[in-house]
Formats: sequence, structure tokens, C-alpha cells
Amino acid sequence: MARPLASRLFWAYKKLMSIINEPKKPKRVGRPPVESEQLRSRAPMTLVRAVDSWAEKHNMTRAEAIRCLIQIALKADHDTIKE
Repeated sequence: MARPLASRLFWAYKKLMSIINEPKKPKRVGRPPVESEQLRSRAPMTLVRAVDSWAEKHNMTRAEAIRCLIQIALKADHDTIKE
């Protein structure tokens, strides 16, 4: 036997209220978390110009170029140690 209309409306009202009154997570402001750490360093202008030149040749930003050059240097060092 079907429920009376009042019973169905009450159930629908309770369901709707539980959805509406559900606690919402506050939106986070700012940059999302990343698996990295910021490195800060000073370099002579000759080195900065050399990095900028290399970055321009490879169509990269300065930050991308620095990361790439560090990886190249670490790989070269690792290969030298293996030999």
C-alpha cells in the first residue's frame, strides 16, 4: 500500500532540509598545495644573463630554465660518479 501524501511530503521535506543544512567546507583561498619547495639564491649578473639567454634559445621561462639546468647538472654528475 502506498504511503499517504502527507507522509511522502514530510519525507521529501526532511530529505531536502538535510541536503540544504549540510555543513559546507569553506573554500580555501590562495595557491593549492604543491610537492615542492621554493629555493632562493643570488647570482652574478653574468650568470643571470647566461641563464636568460639559454632560456630564450629553448623557449622557456627563467624558472623553467633553472630547473632544467639543475637537472642536467645533476644527471651529468650522477653519470660521472657511475664511471
